[in-house]
Order: sequence, then structure tokens, then C-alpha cells
Amino acid sequence: MTEETEAFARKIADRTSGAIALEHARIVAEADNELALIRDAKRALIDRTDIFGDFKTPPLIPTDPSKDPWLMSPAQERRFLRAKANDILTPEQQEEAERSAAIKRVLSELTKLSLYEKRAAGRRDRAIRKLMKLKPMLDSGSKSE
Repeated sequence: MTEETEAFARKIADRTSGAIALEHARIVAEADNELALIRDAKRALIDRTDIFGDFKTPPLIPTDPSKDPWLMSPAQERRFLRAKANDILTPEQQEEAERSAAIKRVLSELTKLSLYEKRAAGRRDRAIRKLMKLKPMLDSGSKSE
């Protein structure tokens, strides 16, 4: 655990809380740090592929994939990429096929990152709930002294 994370955990736990609260606060701080790293990874992935520049939503009614590469199945995508190697596609079709493949890869990676994000958020939220349950007990213990 980094010094910054430990300092954040101590701030969350408060100095009167005790060892159990501090341990839950450490979980909160570590999960919060992990969430920040995941957000940074998502941003970097999106920036690297620059998918928002020409990203368009596919139409609701399927069209001919040779005219609209956004609707290609994986098999059609492979055929397009093979055709690109044989220079059968126009430059516009090649660009669309490459963009489609890149976006599919990015969406797959973003989905994986979202799973990590859900786990970290769940871990953080459980630790916060435990801290909230401990707080009344700790407050009543310090008042009775």
C-alpha cells in the first residue's frame, strides 16, 4: 500500500475508530485507487484508438455489409480483411473495415475493464457499509467512557 493510500485510509477511518475500522478504510482506499487506475486505462484506450472521431451508430435495419462495414459479422470482417490484402476493396471500404475491427477490439477491452471496475466498486461499497455499521458502535463506546 502506498503512503498516499494509507493516509487516505486513516482519514476515512478517523483517529478514534480503531483497528477494524482502519482495515475497512484501507479496503475502501485501495478500491478507490484501483477505480482511478481503471478509469485512466479506459481513457487511454479510447484516446489511443481515437474511436470518437468518426464513430457512428449502426442503423437499426441491417444493410448490405459490403456497403456498411459496421454491421459485419466476425466472418464477414475476416473476409473483408483478406480482401483488403488482395486489394479488392476500395480505399473507403478498407478504412471502414479497419475502423470497424478497431472499435470491436476497443469495445471488448472496455467490457473487460468494466468487469474489474464493478468488482472494485463492489469491494469499496461493501467496506463502506461495514464502516457505517461500525460507526454507531464506536461512537457509543467512546461516549460511555
